[in-house]
Amino acid sequence: MQGFTKANMGWTPRLILAVDGAPGSGKTRLALTAPGPIGFLNLDVGLDGVIQQFQDDKDIYFPGDGTPYILPDFLPGEVSEQRMGQQAKPLWEQFCKDFVQTCKTMRTGVVDTASEAYELSRLSHFGKLEQVKARYYGAVNQEWRTLMRNATHGSTANIIMLHHVKDEYLNDARTGNKIRSGWGGMEGAAFVSVRLAGPPQQSEFTCTITKCRQNASLVGMTLEGDDITFPMLGQAVFPDTEAEDWQ
Repeated sequence: MQGFTKANMGWTPRLILAVDGAPGSGKTRLALTAPGPIGFLNLDVGLDGVIQQFQDDKDIYFPGDGTPYILPDFLPGEVSEQRMGQQAKPLWEQFCKDFVQTCKTMRTGVVDTASEAYELSRLSHFGKLEQVKARYYGAVNQEWRTLMRNATHGSTANIIMLHHVKDEYLNDARTGNKIRSGWGGMEGAAFVSVRLAGPPQQSEFTCTITKCRQNASLVGMTLEGDDITFPMLGQAVFPDTEAEDWQ
């Protein structure tokens, strides 16, 4: 039709993956089974002991000198909103630059964790994490939307956003459920979302698909034990691909 372009978009076999799970549930291990080269943006303290099991077999890179995007420890009496904001702002700005570069140059990008990246973004704007009214979050939300657009548009990289979980509250009371800790728009930005769980809550590790844009029938599917790998997820979402396409 005149003035329009007919849709003819191909499938790109890659995942924009949101991973949720408690500490020790296997989030980092799952991410490191993705194909390299991997750009690893580190904001957590749970990497040591896991990355050593993968770094000899695939190329894993940290931005810059590898220093995590972590604020220095403050002694009692040293913390102020102004000081927290001043410390957080350059870290957040560097993280954003490194994230965009990772989307452009790596086959896989990992943010460990996106929960802590969201805290860093809020600290850079507000100098605090609590008692900030919703109307002030416009700039924070726009920055996160821009980051995820770099992942989804103009990039063919796998992007894996790892998240902690937190207690869900209703009317100031715990519901007993766990929900994702992090930016509220992540569910819409991710192509696939999974929830990891493991001992001591249950007998073995599990990975349950909670969202799949490409194939909604996969929601509820659970991988267990040694099947919890990025290639297995990739083949489930794109059944015409082979394991070699994800290694």
